[in-house]
Amino acid sequence: MVRPEPWLNTAVTYVDGPTAFKTGLAFWTNEGQPGIQTEHWTTIQPGQPRNSVRISSKAVFGGGLFIFDLALMPWGCGVWPAIWTVGNLGTWPQSGEIDIVEGTQNMTANQMSVHTSSGCTINTSNRVFTGNALETNCDSTKSGVGCSIVSDSDTSFGHNFNAAGGGVYAMHITTGFPTPSAWGLPAGTFDASNCNPFQFFQPQVLVLNINICGDWAGNTYSQFSYCPGTCASYIADPANIQNTVMIINSIKVYQQGGNPAVVGQAFDNRNLTGAGGPVVGRGPLRSLASCTHTALPKTAVILVSFIILIS
Repeated sequence: MVRPEPWLNTAVTYVDGPTAFKTGLAFWTNEGQPGIQTEHWTTIQPGQPRNSVRISSKAVFGGGLFIFDLALMPWGCGVWPAIWTVGNLGTWPQSGEIDIVEGTQNMTANQMSVHTSSGCTINTSNRVFTGNALETNCDSTKSGVGCSIVSDSDTSFGHNFNAAGGGVYAMHITTGFPTPSAWGLPAGTFDASNCNPFQFFQPQVLVLNINICGDWAGNTYSQFSYCPGTCASYIADPANIQNTVMIINSIKVYQQGGNPAVVGQAFDNRNLTGAGGPVVGRGPLRSLASCTHTALPKTAVILVSFIILIS
């Protein structure tokens, strides 16, 4: 899936925190679950942006085990949700980006990607992951595409993920391997032997956002026969984008045992782009990630592992 320029063609305006809660773009369910959504209740002119939400963590992470428990995921023609991390300081993509949960249109398999400067690639020779590698060169300095692995599970994204009752995504950033040995092989692995994390990644902030159209969902829209017309005309009708809601059960971050807890804070969005495009209409950051101190053994040489556990 080619995304030619990471800062062009977004079809949303990310509003600030007070506006998001006032207009219902950020909300709490009756069960106490936090949620975000793109505005999908008014008719707009084709080409007019819709308001949406992009949330970044205040905490800055240099590693850890990230567990995302989602109850509901956005999906559909022109819809592009993502959960990802990006370097807090420096210039994209030199500061690194890790796309944990991402997809467009009616995709049912999650696509995991890494964006770096030149020199980082996916090691496909050892086959320590179950997914299917697409582009193996993570260099995003020229095209913005990066390297990607698509999950082998057709219930790891979109409608099928929701129909299964939601599920859990886990990302591990370390030179070790997660404790839960029963998880089996991850859906995707970006091996440190081909991509030194100390060279290609700065400390990361966690980001959740919902985009529509844009340089990925928009530029590939015509490739899907089930998506009618153009992306701009389709998303102008609110009846077509009712599935732009993300509901989160929990987000937990576990750190290496014996190390001090995370104290780094990102008080603004210094890195404004990332592969998802620029932050427009940004406001104060809201903290989503909770840190829990736990021990993780050091037994392998994995940089990033993605494991999909569907409930």
